[in-house]
This record gives sequence, structure tokens and C-alpha cells, in this order.
Amino acid sequence: MGVTFHVHFDKYHCPNYLYRLQYIRGDNMKTRLKELRAREGLNQTELARRAKISRQTVSLIERNEYMPSLLIAVRIAKVFQEPIENVFIFSEEELS
Repeated sequence: MGVTFHVHFDKYHCPNYLYRLQYIRGDNMKTRLKELRAREGLNQTELARRAKISRQTVSLIERNEYMPSLLIAVRIAKVFQEPIENVFIFSEEELS
């Protein structure tokens, strides 16, 4: 089992300060961020700027150490013009 705790957003991450990211260590969620960034020619900093999150958040998500809120997941998916389920992949166990 992993460690779970909540991190509050500061004003850089979200304008209304109400959203949270959940820190999760585990294999329940996979992402295609690196693949999609390569396809679009984006580095972590540019993806972060376009999604209005920090570069550190992008890095943590790519390493499967951060599970983004729905708001951030949607922002990231919009950057790549992909459905959210094509960017973030959950195991069947997680979905059932």
C-alpha cells in the first residue's frame, strides 16, 4: 500500500484555490504524457504553461506519483486535443 495525502493548490495552480491534487504512489493509473508531449514537441515547462500548472506537477504526474484532479486532467487533455481517457489510463481493478 502507498501513502496518500492531499496538497492544497496555491494561486499559481488554480485561481479559486479550492481544488486539490491527491498524491498517490502506485500502479493504478498510467499516463501517456511523455508520448503525447513528444508527438506535439512540448517539454514539461511548455505543457505546464498551457495547462496552467507547475512543471513539477507535470513531472510528478508522468512518474505516476501524482493523480491530478479532474480539472487538471481535463486541462491537460485539452492541450493535446485528446479525450481524457486517452491521456490517463486506469487499470480495470481501479475502475471496478
